[in-house]
Amino acid sequence: MRIILVGIILVLYFIITLPFFLIFLLIRCFNKKLSTKLSIYFVKYGFKLILLSTGTKNKVIGLENIPKDEPVLFTSNHRSFFDIVMSYAVIPASHNTVFISKKEVKKVPFLAWWMILVNSLFMDRDDTRQSLEVIIQAINVIKKDKFSVFICPEGTRNKEESYFDMLPFKEGSFKIATKSGCAIIPVAISNSSAIFEDHMPWIKPVRTAIHFGKPIYAKDYSREELAHIGANVQKIVQSMLEEDRQYIENKS
Repeated sequence: MRIILVGIILVLYFIITLPFFLIFLLIRCFNKKLSTKLSIYFVKYGFKLILLSTGTKNKVIGLENIPKDEPVLFTSNHRSFFDIVMSYAVIPASHNTVFISKKEVKKVPFLAWWMILVNSLFMDRDDTRQSLEVIIQAINVIKKDKFSVFICPEGTRNKEESYFDMLPFKEGSFKIATKSGCAIIPVAISNSSAIFEDHMPWIKPVRTAIHFGKPIYAKDYSREELAHIGANVQKIVQSMLEEDRQYIENKS
């Protein structure tokens, strides 16, 4: 069963990489940025291995749309635990990307350790003040560290029946881009919940797609348009989901 295979790989990964974790933790005491870069590299290839073990055929579209020499804000729909696995595995290594996650993940043993090393930001969705602090931290990550940031503006994992349906994108998420001046990269992840959530506790090999849209710059929008930039980005994500639908539903 693939769930057992994935479980074995996770356990082996944490055991094998433990010495590196300790080394990176030591490096972090002297050079946090270098430690983060090295940790992102390790997590990236660990997630690649996990995705491969699921048997998923993941189609990657639009990597050429990601600017090569500047940090960006990735904004994605969110339906599955595997969304982060898929994203981490395919985002170019040159984009040292910090992910914004819910605070509950900090309670997961081993995983939380690595997430702290890769400089993940943990948001309390029920605490407006703390969420604002995380947004400010993310702006600094882009402006000062020159790292990219990945956020799911729906605010939580969407459990609607169809993966084409989304919760409204929270406009506050886009302050990361409007205040830092970075590009927004819309990200459409198709059918990820079919790997695991649709039939827990089993993992099944399915077709998925991750689609990176063309960069959007806040400076190209009027003040009135910026007030609804989240809704506009959501429409773009929706159109990319529809564009990739034929690949997902092709049974041949």
